[in-house]
Amino acid sequence: MEITIPDDLCDPILSPIPAKMAQYLNAINLKVSESDDYYNVLSPRPGYHYLVVGSTALNSILSSIQIASNCSVQSILDFGCGAGRVTRWMRAAFPEATIYGTDLRDDQLSFLSSELGCTVWKSDQNIDHLHSDIHYDVIWVGSVFTHLSKKNTEKLMQKLSNWLNPNGILVASFHGRHLLSRPYSYYLETPSKWEKVVAEYNLTGYGYVDYDSQLGYGVSLASINSMIEIIYKLNLGRIVSISERALDYHQDIISFQKKDINFVRPGWQKKEVL
Repeated sequence: MEITIPDDLCDPILSPIPAKMAQYLNAINLKVSESDDYYNVLSPRPGYHYLVVGSTALNSILSSIQIASNCSVQSILDFGCGAGRVTRWMRAAFPEATIYGTDLRDDQLSFLSSELGCTVWKSDQNIDHLHSDIHYDVIWVGSVFTHLSKKNTEKLMQKLSNWLNPNGILVASFHGRHLLSRPYSYYLETPSKWEKVVAEYNLTGYGYVDYDSQLGYGVSLASINSMIEIIYKLNLGRIVSISERALDYHQDIISFQKKDINFVRPGWQKKEVL
């Protein structure tokens, strides 16, 4: 199966693809796995929506790298890669980098390996069991924290931070206040569950509820402050950027760099305090 690029995605005025990402549109691999859930559902124009999501993700990744500075990009991890909705854009932008992908499904990992030239490894639903022998310059975490409780978000964020190289960057999406404009979440089986998420969000800044069929996996809603507090609490490093509705004009993005917030500025000598 292969995506046909819609004409309106190539229009510099009409296209929702960020302007600077258009240069990669003709460089991405357009083959799609038959098992790619993100391509097969959610939109009456799956190819159109699929490409927009990937382009906005890459836009956030590249913007974070530029703001952070001093970040080499030789190794990239797409955590929760699926069948490559975002990975294909990263491959186009970083053709010489070693790109790793991890997820739960063997068929999708095989597709990334064969079609996108990625090094892949199977993930685990138990965060405590996750392990990586590799350290990365960039880690992308798209639509993962959106499904985790605050406790598990903290656990996973700490673990992924440990996998970063010095000056490395983690870029992640989360459900922010934009979702409050919806009367219910289309992710959940009943409106009452969404009401519970919103109530907890209004009380604590982070709301979560399990899916009916899955324990420890569901839908979360997080304020910007709650995500910042996690980074502060765990001392994960320097916050690089925060952008609302940056992924698919839907999810918010936050990024941080594994770098001491009190780093010495280049060209400056640290003076002794008497």
